[in-house]
Amino acid sequence: GSMMSNEDPGNHFIIYHTPSLELVRYARQIEKGESVRDNAVRLLMKWFQTCETDAAMKHRLKLLAYVYNFESAGLPGWCKKFNGKPVMITKSCKIFRGANNDYLEMDIDMGSWGVMVKRGIQSIIPGLLLKFSFALTFMIQGKSEDELPERAINAIEYLNIDARNLAYWPFEK
Repeated sequence: GSMMSNEDPGNHFIIYHTPSLELVRYARQIEKGESVRDNAVRLLMKWFQTCETDAAMKHRLKLLAYVYNFESAGLPGWCKKFNGKPVMITKSCKIFRGANNDYLEMDIDMGSWGVMVKRGIQSIIPGLLLKFSFALTFMIQGKSEDELPERAINAIEYLNIDARNLAYWPFEK
């Protein structure tokens, strides 16, 4: 998606995840109607099952980003208060499911986020990525006692990405 205008091609990060064996076991238990004690797993399975049809459930997705080397990366001081704080991914997320339910794709358009967030992101991509070491994780917002504690769905760590080595679309020959 576009970061600042319709003419700006934006930047896209494609992140591919596969479930852990533990999550697959839990999913099979839930499909069989068996009880699963882990509240976060039950919530995640509910989210997977309903995120395309229940907007309120879909909007419970949140992203947490944490920059390890904030000062040395040269980030603007006003950004520091947002480091490590979760951001709700609401209307900016579109979800697509594979024909055989074999994958779930999330397209998050940061171009629809607030101006300050877009400017903050645009100030770091792609020029400063080489200086960054950061982590990203997604979670589903728990709203009741039987949905807590929340747990990370994934964990991704990026260490000093050299933007000169990134792939561009259409791919250059």
